Amino acid sequence: MSGRAFGAPEARWSEPDRQALARALGPEVPAPLADRIYSSRLYGADPVLALEGGGNTSVKIGGCPGGLEVLWVKGSGRDLADLGPADFAPLDRDLLARLARDPRDPRDGRGIGNEIAPLLAAARLDPAAPSPSVEAPLHALIDAPFVDHTHAEAVLVLGNAVDGAARLREALGEAFAVIEYAAPGLPLASAVAGAAAGRTGVVVRGHGIFTWGATAREAFEAMRDAVERCAAALGPPRAVAGGPRLDQRFAARLAPRLRGALARADGDGPGGLILVHRDDGPVATLLTGDDLDERAARALLTPDQATRTHLSPLVLRVDADDPDDRLDAALAGALERFADRVRAVAAATGHEGRLAAGDLLPRVVLVPGAGLFAAGPTRRRALGAARLAEHALGAVAAGDAAGRYEPPDEAHVAGLYFWDLQRAKLARDPHRPLAGRTALVTGAAGAIGAGVAAALRAAGATVLLADRPGERDAPRLARALDRARGAGDADDVLALPFDVTDPADVARALADAARLTGGVDLLVLSQGIAEVAGIDALDPARLEQVFRVNALGSFHVLGAFVRQVRATGRGGDVVLVSTKNVPEPGASFSAYSASKAAAHQLARVAAIELAPDDIRVNMVSPDAVFGDDEIPSALWREVGAERARSRGIDPAELPERYRQRNLLKARVTVADVARAVLFFARRATPTTGAVLPVDGGLPGAFPR
Repeated sequence: MSGRAFGAPEARWSEPDRQALARALGPEVPAPLADRIYSSRLYGADPVLALEGGGNTSVKIGGCPGGLEVLWVKGSGRDLADLGPADFAPLDRDLLARLARDPRDPRDGRGIGNEIAPLLAAARLDPAAPSPSVEAPLHALIDAPFVDHTHAEAVLVLGNAVDGAARLREALGEAFAVIEYAAPGLPLASAVAGAAAGRTGVVVRGHGIFTWGATAREAFEAMRDAVERCAAALGPPRAVAGGPRLDQRFAARLAPRLRGALARADGDGPGGLILVHRDDGPVATLLTGDDLDERAARALLTPDQATRTHLSPLVLRVDADDPDDRLDAALAGALERFADRVRAVAAATGHEGRLAAGDLLPRVVLVPGAGLFAAGPTRRRALGAARLAEHALGAVAAGDAAGRYEPPDEAHVAGLYFWDLQRAKLARDPHRPLAGRTALVTGAAGAIGAGVAAALRAAGATVLLADRPGERDAPRLARALDRARGAGDADDVLALPFDVTDPADVARALADAARLTGGVDLLVLSQGIAEVAGIDALDPARLEQVFRVNALGSFHVLGAFVRQVRATGRGGDVVLVSTKNVPEPGASFSAYSASKAAAHQLARVAAIELAPDDIRVNMVSPDAVFGDDEIPSALWREVGAERARSRGIDPAELPERYRQRNLLKARVTVADVARAVLFFARRATPTTGAVLPVDGGLPGAFPR
């Protein structure tokens, strides 16, 4: 079993913390909603209380304008761990409760039946708010001001035992009702409301637990106590010992091939999804044994989990010494068997007409000897799927140790998996065009690299920021990480320090990238160092170092990238941050100009060689990018004073001097360069081998 799933919850109510959050949210957030946010985050921070992606919370606030009682319910698909006021949907509680009891719109007599979407639409008070949880009718029917729902693993494992109902009643006593599974939406709302009278909460077998109270703390303490009781009924937590050491090199070799195969439903082109790898001790143990296929088929805690991990994981049995063609054949066969099983389940449960291409591919792949792989549209979603799958495998082991673990009924799982409103939770954001892609930015501690990384993340890419390892660049790289992450996204923006001049270190870093994300498909080469000296005065050792970073570094990283993209088989993009100095060099700048010209020519040749693999190679050619106060250009910091002296001006005058010399009299910014990179990354045109100047217009540097 993984993690602390069946131990005592660690999250505890803290009045000082609650008050601090209320102050941080400000007086414009009503106190009950602030309390609701505080306890929601408590749940999200403790996997013992709430499994990944599961659960919803609400609060009712009366005395609103027009006499309304407003039900603030968590938005569909929002994470409990970081909820804020904007993550709740305000609903007309009275109208929603009436419609839930009698699903007929009283204003026009239309019969709504079991279709919940029109019901939720009728009760919405703010169309700009997120879509409300599909459990909103249930929250409306419970009179208590605060209603909480989680998928606590101890409750689910105890309830999914063969004698689960009796064991739950014994553990929780008369304060809780225990009922059988009901489909989410109106059936579940009616079932829970019917069992709620005189109770502290309700457990729905195969679904989760609901508690409520007059205050947020009352509902939270009821949940915490119930989870502790169920954990105690399961016995002491069973730690999973570390298993056999898994082969990380094999995992790195396998990951791009898996990613490419699992992304095929998205059509042609790079990206499509992010793949993560887990190989810690518990995973290694859980993936051993001849009965893995049978246990994997039962590795489901709730029907809701299937939305993130699919109906079941795929077990792939391959060996580390298998050649590539044998790996590909084994993977193709396993995927076809998985698709056949999904088709069979869909046919048996009456959902054949709802099958989409993506439904025929797994979201979790278990590879004995290599580890657990999980896929998602973002790395955060993929990590969530991986954690859920690991918990589910652990739950099977723990449940079998205490008797026999039985997963939710297949018909219930399929009904929820194919439900449109459930699928809408995980719909991809159409405004994030690079979602599902992994970008590696070299020189990311620099002004241009940091700006490009932030722009790629804003466009939806998972971004790996690379720069020199060691203490010298660590503070700058940390600032670049913070900029790219913005208000969050820690899972989707990662540091990957390595030395571009060391082929072995480059190979190690690309292998790490494969296990972290499934492989890189967008490479931005923005590393660069410079030296100011006349040809007769240039130190040969320094000249060699500049070439090693600017030219050979690009060669080493590009080669490793190409090998990885070819394994994925879906193409990719390279954008080299070149320079105006290639077509229009300046005196005393030979090391930089010549080395960047070598990298530039390398990119042109790569565009020719790699086109058959749909790897597009393009260049942006900026001039005089000085960065900003937070992340100034390290290159200009190193060479600016010398460049100013060579022109007989003060270094502070350089930015204006460069602005005045271009045709548009424009100051070229990091954001300008980032937009140029995004143009190529988004594949807006069928272009490769192109150079896009970002210099304000310099006739001497016009592409020829």
